[in-house]
Amino acid sequence: MKNITFYSDFKLSGKLFITLLLSVMVLSGGIIPTAAGNDLLWPLQNGDQPSETAAFEEVHLSDTAVLNETQPGEDGTIGKAQQGEDQDELRGENGFADGQAGSLRSYALEPNQVGMHQEGHVYTTTICKDETDIYIPKSGDDKLPVVILLQGAKVDKSHYSNYAKILSSYGFIVVVPNHRSLLGKNMTDQGTFNRAWEYVRAQNFNDQSPLVGRVDLTQVAVAGHSFGGLAGLGVLQGKGQPPTHLGLSYKAPPELAAGVFYGTNTKIPVVGHFSKVDTRGIPTAFIQGSRDEKALPEDTFKQFTRKTTGGPGAMIMVEGANHYGITDSNNPAGAARDNNTPSLQQDEATETIARWTGMFLRSHLYDDIVAEDYVYHGTGSASGGNADVVAVK
Repeated sequence: MKNITFYSDFKLSGKLFITLLLSVMVLSGGIIPTAAGNDLLWPLQNGDQPSETAAFEEVHLSDTAVLNETQPGEDGTIGKAQQGEDQDELRGENGFADGQAGSLRSYALEPNQVGMHQEGHVYTTTICKDETDIYIPKSGDDKLPVVILLQGAKVDKSHYSNYAKILSSYGFIVVVPNHRSLLGKNMTDQGTFNRAWEYVRAQNFNDQSPLVGRVDLTQVAVAGHSFGGLAGLGVLQGKGQPPTHLGLSYKAPPELAAGVFYGTNTKIPVVGHFSKVDTRGIPTAFIQGSRDEKALPEDTFKQFTRKTTGGPGAMIMVEGANHYGITDSNNPAGAARDNNTPSLQQDEATETIARWTGMFLRSHLYDDIVAEDYVYHGTGSASGGNADVVAVK
């Protein structure tokens, strides 16, 4: 069995890697520890998949045959043949036929949580059997950029409700899918991003959809939490990398315009190896909780300042937040526990992370000068809140 190369020059024998992978999965109940949330061992470099490794070939076959019965293409998109006509075969856990929208549910944010739009609505649908929540601000009939949030390992989409509502208030359609992969329920992958984007684009032309005429088709952003951040980094770089992509190739949508990641870095525990990330010139922000036990602040700082190229970008530190500052409650059910107690109230942490996400994205997707000053020229850090920009590119 050939050696497996981890993203750059760190090598491990294929047999030892498989043994380690399976052992840790068993010991941790299906969650493999990593630096980004102790969720999964960091991936192989694209193009370095061991062709003679039967175990990985079996994973790929299972991925196309079982993981997603709608069988997206290798780049994660859905062709006409895959969409199919038998809607009974495309029903997700909520009972909706694939792409069918549930009822709109309105919400209103507290005044201290609002970006530009205090009210919005959310609906649930299924995208290739992925139950998905879509948040839309009540902002008239203007076209809005889309942000697709890739979930942390074992974190249900419902735990991102407050974050998604607040982020949406800054002028974005926010899409939050649940995805079941070979690694289990609520384990996302890179193809989830592509499929969600393709769905939203199609709904812009669907007269029966809440999204009709509302989608800015020219740009989309990827956001990610922990393991979802690792998947997002793969999307950002435009290359497939196990375990967040098990196909032979991956192609990011050409409309990809920005990325924002919370509690994410590529450090492999024990060996301490970081993977180099090339953002291809796509604006990228790393937001980090100062009390994160799983993705350590110093590791994310090293990731951004020394292991990430391509700029522009920023790293923002949220004082007192732990790994789950982005979720509605600390240590959500089913997720790996962060033993560090946050010193920042949960609702404050979520609002802060959503605000900085929104301002970073507005600075690039809206060419918003106020947002640019907020992120890059110190007005955000000087506002006396719970976060500071610790590095920019």
